[in-house]
Amino acid sequence: MAGWFSTPEPPPGVRPGTLTVVPEAAPTRITLLSYRADDVQERRIADPDEIGELDEDRVYWIHVQGLGDPAVLESLLGRELELHPLTVEDILTTPQRPKAEWMQQRALIILRAPYVDADGDVEVEQVSLVVGDRYVLSVEEQSSGRFQPVWDRLMQGLGPIRSQGADYLAYALLDASIDAFFPVLEMLGDRLEELEVEAMESPTEATLIRTNRVRNSLVILRRVIWPQREALQMLLRNDAGLFAAETGAYLRDAYEHCLQVSEIIESYRDLVGAVNNTYLSAVSNRTNEVMRVLTIMSSLFIPLTFIAGIYGMNFEYIPELGFRYGYFVVWAVMLIITAFMLLFFVRRGWIGGGSKRDGAE
Repeated sequence: MAGWFSTPEPPPGVRPGTLTVVPEAAPTRITLLSYRADDVQERRIADPDEIGELDEDRVYWIHVQGLGDPAVLESLLGRELELHPLTVEDILTTPQRPKAEWMQQRALIILRAPYVDADGDVEVEQVSLVVGDRYVLSVEEQSSGRFQPVWDRLMQGLGPIRSQGADYLAYALLDASIDAFFPVLEMLGDRLEELEVEAMESPTEATLIRTNRVRNSLVILRRVIWPQREALQMLLRNDAGLFAAETGAYLRDAYEHCLQVSEIIESYRDLVGAVNNTYLSAVSNRTNEVMRVLTIMSSLFIPLTFIAGIYGMNFEYIPELGFRYGYFVVWAVMLIITAFMLLFFVRRGWIGGGSKRDGAE
């Protein structure tokens, strides 16, 4: 499972705006979607120069997937969109702390969106949004498909998204990133339910390992969602006036989704603690059961060993040694003692799960 700081940071002391190239980054793919109320157009962009001038009567969505071509990305972000070097650094140098800030009459929104990898572990990737007057730039570390529902709504003309401005598109992308938490949390909730049953019925060391993996996933999600809430609060203040009042109502709804995610994470963290306590209690009870069985067996053999020890002493004059039926009498005494002790243990509830425990009638 990847940690919070999974990508090397630039070396200390380098100039601001220096980019760190990640060798394993996915190849860059740029798609341009432009639309208005009655029309939508989509095309792939091989060279950032193909974007050209933006029409005033259309809204543009520049969608970038993969950070594997830094030269292309620097050309798109720095030359075509004229973003500040620090903004370019925040977008291309991952991971960044979730935040929202305004620079050059644009809003930069850094998000962290979770997903489940092929091994079933929870990972997070950076999603960057730049909101301008007539365009939204979205940058993902890889092709995740989380924005596909928004894409489909635009292509099919569903809902009010085509008739709204770039601020509404930014809200839709932001909301899709937050909604990505819910299927991940649902998966973790199902795992916790299974672990809770397993911890009660058949706890093993593997149970504890899987529980700790869920706990680590929740720690990562909690580190992500808290600064994301702060970023949404800054957007709600709308200091730069990029978001219309109508869009603000939708942003408040997205903020409530963040609160809901936070509450689910906290409740799951409490459940992880309960599963761990259940596991420890079950293991302790199992140890106590083993010790009880061993103690009962020892208690049964103590008087028998005492009798055998007496008549095993090498004294010449032991009266019972001359008794013809002494061997059978000793066996009978041993069996009677054993039967009496077994009956006593059963009546006390120490054997067979009897109802009388601790002398209670």
